Amino acid sequence: MPSELPPEMQPDVPPAIPPAALPPDEDLPEPPQVRRLRRLVTALTLSCIVAVLAVAAALVGRVLLFDQGGAPLSPAGAGAAAQRLALPAGERIVAVGQGPGTILLVTEDAAGLERLRRYDAASGALLGVTAIERR
Repeated sequence: MPSELPPEMQPDVPPAIPPAALPPDEDLPEPPQVRRLRRLVTALTLSCIVAVLAVAAALVGRVLLFDQGGAPLSPAGAGAAAQRLALPAGERIVAVGQGPGTILLVTEDAAGLERLRRYDAASGALLGVTAIERR
């Protein structure tokens, strides 16, 4: 059995290029597709870095806006006035809010009627009562 094929049966393989004949890598021009891909990857990397920084800033901001007990920090004087508010007998507080210079309480009586009570934040005096009707 012969080890070599006759010339007409040999596959068409180009001759190997010796390594010394190849140009160095840094001399090869960068194809436009590779340049565009490199720029897109760089832009994606930068946008991911900005997104991570934005999330970190939001988390830090949330942590700084809450006290150690987990309750939102309130403006000065609101806590002291909230301790001195007078409610009618038999009413319970359902919700609390705060506006500029006012404290808002939603109260519910034994019959289930709800009222919005507006108090002065500095003195704790009742400024007004509004009935809330649910439909």
